[in-house]
Amino acid sequence: MNRITIFILAIFSTLLTWAQSGKLFNTDNQLSSNLATQVYQDTNGFIWITTRNGLNVYDGYNFQVFKKVNNGSHHLNTNYINCIAQDQDGYILLGTNRGFLIYDGTQFNNVELPDKDGKAVTTYVTHILLLKNGDVLVGTSGYGIFVMKRGTRTCIPLKATANKITYINKFLEDKKGRIWIITEEKKLYCLNKKGILSTHIAGTEGIKAHDIKEDRNGKLYLATKGQGVYQMTPGSSVFTKIDNIGDLPINTIYISRDNRLFIGCNGEGISIYNPVQGITYSNPYFSNQTNLSKSKVESIIEDKQGNIWFSMFQKGVFMQTQGLYDFGYMGFRLGNHNLIGDNCVTSVFVDKDKNLWVGTDKDGIYKLGIDGKNILGHYMTQATILSICQDLKGRIWVGTYTQGAGLLDASGNYHRLNIQELNNVGTFDLKCDKWGNVWIATMGEGLIKVNPDGDVQIHKMKKNAENNLAVNSIPNNYIAKIALSNDHSRVYVATSVGLACLDMKKNSWLSAFNGKNCLNKGSFSHCIFVDSKNRIWYGTEDGAYCYSTHDLKHPKHYTMTQGLSDNSVASITEDCKGRIWMGTTCGLSKLNVETGDITKFYTENGLQSNEFSDGAVFTSNNKRLIVMGGTGGINWFDATRVKQHPWRANVILSGLILGNKPVTPFMQSGSYTITESGTYNTQEFELSHDDNNFTLQLSTLTYNNVEQITYAYSINGEAWRKVQSGVNEISFSHMPAGTYHFKIKAICNSYETPVKEFSIVIHPVWYASWWMKCLYLIALIALGALYTKHRKRKEEDRLLLQKHIHAEEMGEAKLRFFMNISHEIRTPLTLILTPLLALIKEDKDAHRQGIYDLMRKNSERILHLINQMMDLRKIDKGQMVMRMCQTDMVSFVNDEYKLFEQQALAKQINFTFVHDCDKLDVWIDRNNFDKVLMNVLSNAFKFTPTGGKVKMALTHSPHHVRISIKDSGKGIDKDKLETIFQRFYQSPTNPNDRNVGTGIGLDLTRSLVELHYGTIIARNNVGGQTDNQSPKDDEFTRGSEFLITLPLGKDHLKPEEIVESQPEYNEEINELEVAEIEDSQNDGDNSQGEDENLNDKTGNAKSIIALVEDDNAILEYLEAQLSSNYEILTFHNGKEALPEIIKRKPDLVISDIMMPEMDGNTLCTKIKGNVNTNHIPVILLTAMSREEDQLAGLEMGADAYIVKPFNMDILRRTILNTLSVRRTLRYKFSGQESQEDKVQQIEMESPDEQLMKRIMDVINENMSDSDLSVDMIAKQVGISRVHLHRKMKELTNQTPHSFIRNIRLKQAAKLLKTSRQNVTDVMYTCGFSNAASFSTMFKNLYGCSPREYMNQAQQKNL
Repeated sequence: MNRITIFILAIFSTLLTWAQSGKLFNTDNQLSSNLATQVYQDTNGFIWITTRNGLNVYDGYNFQVFKKVNNGSHHLNTNYINCIAQDQDGYILLGTNRGFLIYDGTQFNNVELPDKDGKAVTTYVTHILLLKNGDVLVGTSGYGIFVMKRGTRTCIPLKATANKITYINKFLEDKKGRIWIITEEKKLYCLNKKGILSTHIAGTEGIKAHDIKEDRNGKLYLATKGQGVYQMTPGSSVFTKIDNIGDLPINTIYISRDNRLFIGCNGEGISIYNPVQGITYSNPYFSNQTNLSKSKVESIIEDKQGNIWFSMFQKGVFMQTQGLYDFGYMGFRLGNHNLIGDNCVTSVFVDKDKNLWVGTDKDGIYKLGIDGKNILGHYMTQATILSICQDLKGRIWVGTYTQGAGLLDASGNYHRLNIQELNNVGTFDLKCDKWGNVWIATMGEGLIKVNPDGDVQIHKMKKNAENNLAVNSIPNNYIAKIALSNDHSRVYVATSVGLACLDMKKNSWLSAFNGKNCLNKGSFSHCIFVDSKNRIWYGTEDGAYCYSTHDLKHPKHYTMTQGLSDNSVASITEDCKGRIWMGTTCGLSKLNVETGDITKFYTENGLQSNEFSDGAVFTSNNKRLIVMGGTGGINWFDATRVKQHPWRANVILSGLILGNKPVTPFMQSGSYTITESGTYNTQEFELSHDDNNFTLQLSTLTYNNVEQITYAYSINGEAWRKVQSGVNEISFSHMPAGTYHFKIKAICNSYETPVKEFSIVIHPVWYASWWMKCLYLIALIALGALYTKHRKRKEEDRLLLQKHIHAEEMGEAKLRFFMNISHEIRTPLTLILTPLLALIKEDKDAHRQGIYDLMRKNSERILHLINQMMDLRKIDKGQMVMRMCQTDMVSFVNDEYKLFEQQALAKQINFTFVHDCDKLDVWIDRNNFDKVLMNVLSNAFKFTPTGGKVKMALTHSPHHVRISIKDSGKGIDKDKLETIFQRFYQSPTNPNDRNVGTGIGLDLTRSLVELHYGTIIARNNVGGQTDNQSPKDDEFTRGSEFLITLPLGKDHLKPEEIVESQPEYNEEINELEVAEIEDSQNDGDNSQGEDENLNDKTGNAKSIIALVEDDNAILEYLEAQLSSNYEILTFHNGKEALPEIIKRKPDLVISDIMMPEMDGNTLCTKIKGNVNTNHIPVILLTAMSREEDQLAGLEMGADAYIVKPFNMDILRRTILNTLSVRRTLRYKFSGQESQEDKVQQIEMESPDEQLMKRIMDVINENMSDSDLSVDMIAKQVGISRVHLHRKMKELTNQTPHSFIRNIRLKQAAKLLKTSRQNVTDVMYTCGFSNAASFSTMFKNLYGCSPREYMNQAQQKNL
């Protein structure tokens, strides 16, 4: 070891006595009270802390707190716990202000302390001592000493001291079996093994004893309060004072395993006396959370790992780790012994004169002398020192963060270099080569070389060098660190964009890296280092890269995956064994380059902190001594001696958490007892199925390195799984029932604890138990047999059902097709029927009238077919509503008879109607039953040949009415008598047969009869093809008969089906009947006059009608029909129409429903929802003829709903009436109808008018206030928000929010039209604060943007 190494180690040898800061436990981190009275470690390794507010147990991670429970016989009876001990059975013994307790791991039991009369007393227990024979001594305040014999739970007074000593403070049993007793009067007594009590102890005359302890050699130490410490050596009977300790205010003393005497003082912290050296160290411990030197120490212990614990009255408990540190330390954790300030260390250096220079952040530079006890200088006290070096002349060079670079003279004065590039630029590194050149790394001004003569050479980035790697230049001017090759011929530079190298022999930035000016481009660098083998180590935030000069393309990359403590590498150096040391932002890593093994060190190993500063490292020439700096100070160490010390511990299960509650002995889980002992001693836990969510708490009961411990577990022999370092809890949720064999172990710095094993049994729910599973198996076998038997039968049924389902699906598909096509048919049918009706009306030629009538009848037939399909669909959906009213069936059937008389004459068919009474009242739905008779009669006439017969008979019984329709046609095959009522069934025909139907008429007939609670059957006439069971009728020897049977009365009807009266039935096609057309001719003749009259009364301007229809043919037809009387606007969908409707405000809107972009219902809703357009009437003109579609349209606000095909005259009349009604309402409310403006008005305001006046006053006053809200109006008007909302809705049909918005928008429109303000001014004037929101709302109301509205108004004014 060279002289510098010996010097540095000598400097800091005295500092090894001082320890770094430990851990403070107080109420801020789980402790129940800062009034800690005693700290104690039990035989299992748990730390117990007694306080004046409960009992605490610590496992290294969590505190478990016990407190008094009211009315609890087996809980703490007080929170004031004074002292603690443990007996030979492992039970915890507690002394409280109310007596003596024993905790057996399950409950607290009170042990009575009897007085001389045998009565139990309540007293303050001051001290508890376990004797070597297993007996327990209990000291009290006022009642002397009690003894509890081993194996018993009763106490009796100690006879030797009874009535002699009553107030006890402390006692001790020494190696000779003597019991030393200290009373509250500070007097010392000795009770020998024979039971003789000595009251006079030599050497203690006049002293006030406070505590007594014995070391492992048998030496007794007697502590006093303010009179020093006395000792009695083995073989002596006299106490003598120890001169080197001083007269301290001692509360307690403790002797460690290495025979050091720890002295706890009242208000003066803790001191340590080394009896070998005869030296006392005062307050060697430091905490940045509290001032330990002013603490009141109540008790001191040393745990099994050698950590020192002491309880402090009012400050909690402090633990000082006593690990085997191989790292020297200087920094803020040393408190008053710190020599280098509290700021972050940013650079370190040892000069030729063996002085250590420490650069800091904003605390300048410290120079430490050879004795290590004095600071030789503290210079540049406000500066941040980033680098230090010494040139060949012995001058100290300093690089700063903001003050450039310069020299320190012998007095510590800083002389900045007079180089313009260094003004206000950070100097991040300095290196001196063997020729005396000083290389300066700058942050922004490139690389600067200053030779011994003072000449300056600057290397800056050339143009495009950062992007073009072939440019012979430094690739970037921002340099973090520099390093020299072993022969000093190359300068390696860590820039902000990558690694660069200047080959000084060739004066080239390209030669070193094979024609490139940069390696690892894009990486952000922290440090750079060249090892003894000329390998380049490059530290980045993504790990460390190692480049070999022989293979630059394949660097080795070291990250956390390879074992680094962190990926952000701040400093790198090499020791004498070729191992690489890397300081990171989270620990120190030692890399064995040959094997790849990495050893990690953290603050628990003695590091200044886990974070090291960039480049803050110095290595001696022989590479044994390494000094490193970071955020917590500096570390120095002999690289050959640093190692990971063996870690020995045992892992335990410290806790099992169920439902946020720790498991305790005899705790129940359902009907199961989880465990009968503590969790750490349990091998098997039993849980019910409800408790399948639990958490394991693990611990090694080692308290100095819990952050480094990693726990691993295995379940049922599976692979080991690790949890995050420093985490001791493993949670499991929704675990299935079963037995889980756990193996757990702890790992710390590659050392592992022995494996601990235990099991957790989760019992299944009762229906998942083994006996239930057997029952399930039996049931499964039985079900399997039944299933096998049933499967064959089911397969047979499936084949039959499949055939039926296929038929149903085909029928549904056909009906769905017809339904879809019916909507498409109605639109072109409109363009057939409507013009046709017009021709019938206008053209009086008899021949053409016959042709028109033929065309009309066939069109009606198509429409009739469509209506039948619609009816079938309604019946299938359950939407057919029957409206039954009392009807004279004779008259009703007679009307149907008359309808077919003309057809019978045309086909020369003998058509007769017979009935057995003149009047018969039956409850039927006239419209729908009419369809029944029409379909049956049409079918009879269809299959009756010319000259045949059709007979309709009406008969009745007391409870039923029967309608029989017979024909003399060809009849029906017997096997088809039921099939004919199936949907889409058609009788077999030849290709030339004209009587081909659709197959839906009879299906509809049957459905309608069933809705009338009746039946319909088909049968062949006697003498026909197959049916020989029908009654004989001589008139009909062939053909078929349809028999309809209906119940009489109305008891079978539902209330909602009964209507007392019903107008004469009208089919939808009746609106197209010629008779109606003829009746409307006179109306049609007058309609134009009324239209003109309407237009005249509105100022000679035609009413405007907006037509919205996606079918061009209908749109053009309607426009042609209506344009003579109205101004027509045409649109192809609602989206196209809505803006223009808002803008033009037509008098009427006629819209289709089914349209692209926006349908008619949506358009109607938007029109009726806009206050500017909600007065415009809307007529929906559509092919959607279902009642539910009509209802939906009317609910959207439509004024009329007309189904295609429509009668043009009816449409004209609907338009005329709608406009007329709107005109009448407008005149009535404007006063023109009654000339109210000329009548003298008597003004009286109703309460509602007064309310609206107050509301408008508030709105007008706050029109420009964007914060105007409903709450503000309600407050100023003086009513609640709910009441305001209800009244506004009632009076204006608008919510308050909508009313305010529309008032503002109307005011804005008025200003835009009349004022010369711009849009922005109008927006703010009307209380809007967001331009986009204002524009959107305005466009929704007026159909154009505010600017477009203003421009239109200005053009009209021009």
